Amino acid sequence: MKRRVIPLVLALCLGSPRALLAQCHEPEEPVHATRGRVVAFERNGLVRIAHEAIPGVMAAMTMVFAPCPAVDLTGVAVGDTISFRFTRGPGGRFLLLALEPAGSSR
Repeated sequence: MKRRVIPLVLALCLGSPRALLAQCHEPEEPVHATRGRVVAFERNGLVRIAHEAIPGVMAAMTMVFAPCPAVDLTGVAVGDTISFRFTRGPGGRFLLLALEPAGSSR
């Protein structure tokens, strides 16, 4: 998928691009960090991730995340184990704030 399409898709899915960018840079909701495995890249620009349990927050499960514009998905493939940070964004959608291959020193 071409990266320039993702901001438009996110704007349509999440509402105001300004609200999305604000949540990506200064989240109002708590930010959670965990590890997971990329299950799929959806046609609408979303990323499906099977993640570990987040103690006191949620059980291990597979969820769909909307990547913030600054998240670089190049070099990440289905099946890759990743470390990532996310928050709840506008409309209750989960926003992917950062992502890197698990064990990476980036």
